[in-house]
Amino acid sequence: LEDIRLSPKNIDQILGNLKDIRNLLAHDNMLFGYTCKTSFPYISSIFSAQNIAKEAQRQSVYDAFLMLRLFMPENKYAILFNSIRRASIKLHSKLSTIDSSDVMKSLGFPSDFYKVKKMDQPE
Repeated sequence: LEDIRLSPKNIDQILGNLKDIRNLLAHDNMLFGYTCKTSFPYISSIFSAQNIAKEAQRQSVYDAFLMLRLFMPENKYAILFNSIRRASIKLHSKLSTIDSSDVMKSLGFPSDFYKVKKMDQPE
């Protein structure tokens, strides 16, 4: 990623949304269809690479996942990315009661996330 500068307000927005998701999961609530309270700030090096327009709402779990990249070492984010990718492949191949693309879309992920190329894991 390029040199990204975030204002204190942006950092508060990002961390507030991440905290809300963490709390949701800690209290056994569902992420299915969850929307963050505030939109994540537009960071072109993160969102444009995923074809997410500046005008788009950025309040999904997928948007939060993308923003984690700002706060994690590159190798740890790559491990997380590849783990979620693997889970989406498994979901796609084993889920029969509901279309896996519906689950992924409810979280804001591309419906074909299971087809995304594996991320290189630097040492």
